[in-house]
Parts: sequence; C-alpha cells; structure tokens
Amino acid sequence: ASDVYKRQGMDLISFETVEFSKTHILGRSRAKEVLINRVSGSIFMTDDNITDAKGSCELLDKKKF
Repeated sequence: ASDVYKRQGMDLISFETVEFSKTHILGRSRAKEVLINRVSGSIFMTDDNITDAKGSCELLDKKKF
C-alpha cells in the first residue's frame, strides 16, 4: 500500500515507503526521496541522489508530533 502526500499547488506524489522519527519524515519511491524536518518544517526532495528542490512546509496536525 502506498502513502500519498500533496504539496500545495503540485501533483500528488505516491511513496512506496514512509518512515517517521521524532525529528523527520522520509518518503521514498523508486528514485525520489522527500525528507521533511518535523521541527523546522524544511523539506528536501531528491531524485537519483541529486537534491532538486528545497522548501518549507507546515505540519497541519502538530499533536501527532
């Protein structure tokens, strides 16, 4: 089963695996990874181990931290 996350204004991205730690969320598909820092909200997207996008996000349900 795939987990799906949406970036505002962007297409849906489906991940094969999603891992959670106290400070990060990591989503992986075949060649793409998305790493979200749960403390600062920074987000890094890589494609074939090359960082191709950086940004920030807001966690909507901070109680799940």
